[in-house]
Amino acid sequence: MKFIIINQIFEKYPGVEIGVIVIKGMDNTGRNEEILKLLRIEEANQKMLSRAGNKEIPHINKLVDLYNYLSLKFHLPAGAEDLDKVKGDIRLTFASGNEEGITIGSTQPEKCDPGEVIYQDEEGFICRKWNWREADRTKIDKETVNAVLVVEKAPSLSREKLSEALEEAEQHIKMHFKAGTESAILSQNKQSIEFSFERAKKEHLKENKQDLIKSGEREKKVKKVPEKSKTAVNPLLENAEVSTDKKIKSALLSAFQKLYPDSGIRYGDIKLEHPSSKNYGDYSSNLAMITASKIKVKPIELAEKISQQLNKYIGSGQSMSYSTYSNDYTGSKFIVSDVLENVKAVLPGFINIFLAEKYLISQMGRAPDYGKSVKTGKKMIIEFTDPNPFKEF
Repeated sequence: MKFIIINQIFEKYPGVEIGVIVIKGMDNTGRNEEILKLLRIEEANQKMLSRAGNKEIPHINKLVDLYNYLSLKFHLPAGAEDLDKVKGDIRLTFASGNEEGITIGSTQPEKCDPGEVIYQDEEGFICRKWNWREADRTKIDKETVNAVLVVEKAPSLSREKLSEALEEAEQHIKMHFKAGTESAILSQNKQSIEFSFERAKKEHLKENKQDLIKSGEREKKVKKVPEKSKTAVNPLLENAEVSTDKKIKSALLSAFQKLYPDSGIRYGDIKLEHPSSKNYGDYSSNLAMITASKIKVKPIELAEKISQQLNKYIGSGQSMSYSTYSNDYTGSKFIVSDVLENVKAVLPGFINIFLAEKYLISQMGRAPDYGKSVKTGKKMIIEFTDPNPFKEF
C-alpha cells in the first residue's frame, strides 16, 4: 500500500508537510488512563476545547484519545484511519466534486466541494477538508488493528515541532498499544511512502462487546476497593516483579521529593511500563510528563533532573527503603546501584530505566520456584505461547 501526496498540493501550498505513522498490530480495546490524563492536562492548560465548547473532549478509544492529545499539545491537526477498511492506496489530492460519502456523526451522504483538499482511496474520500471531516467507513474503533496516523504541518510551523509530535506518538504507541510502527515525513522532496502490513482477522481479538462491558464493570469494582484492603502479595511475586516495581517507584519518588519536597507527589502517582524495545530500557515512566505542568517546567527538563538525581544515587551507592501504596516506607532496604544500571531522559519527557546486569542475574536464581504452587506444591502453567500474527513473536 502507498500513501501519496500529489505534486499539485505542494504547488498550491508550498512548505506543507505531512507526518505519517503506520501502526501495525495494535490493541485499541479498553481505555488508557495515562493517555486520558495527558489529554485532560492539555485541555486544562490551554483551555482550548473547540470541538465541545466548555465540555471535555469525549473518550472515544485509545488511538483517538492519543491524536486528540497530540493536536492540543503541538497545535497540529491529527487524525487516523483504519487501514483494514481502506481500499487501495491513500492519496492527498483535490476533490473533483463527484466524491460522495458519510462523515462521522452524519447519517446522510454528502458530496465534496470541487477543489477542496481530501484524502481518498479507491472508493472515495476518507477525510474531507484536509484532516477535518473523517469518513465513517474508515473510522478508528476499538477493533482497529492496523491504522495510519496523519499529522499535518502548515508552512509557517517548524519541522522540529512535527518531528517531536511524531516521536512522542511513536513512544506512546509502542508503550501503550504494543504495536509496531513505520513513520515518515512527506514533503516536496519525498511525496510518498510505501508500506506493508498483515490484514487483520477480527476474530483474533479476545474481547467482544459483551466482554468489554463486563471488563469495564470489573474495573469499576476494583477502583472502589480501598488500597489498604488489598490481599497479601504472593511471596514468590513479591520477591521478583512486585519488589522490582516497588524499588524503582521508591527511587523515583525519592528523587522527585529531593528536587521538589513540597510537590505533594505520592507513590500512587508513579506508573511504570515495560517498553516494547530494549533501546528504551527495561522500564519507562511518564512521571515527568504528568507532573511538569504542576512544577511549571518543560517535561523533558523535569525528566532530565529526575534522571540526573537517580544516576547520582547509582554512583554514590545510595541505600533506601522501598515504599508500599503511600508515602510510608517499609523496613526493607536496598542499594540503588544493586538494582539500577542507568537512567535516561528522552523526548518528550519519558524516563527510561535500565536494570543492572547483576540484578537481572540474581533474579534468574529464583527460577526453580516459578511454576510451583506455594500451598500445594503442584506445578502450574504461568505462561504459554499465544502467537499473534499481527505482532512480533
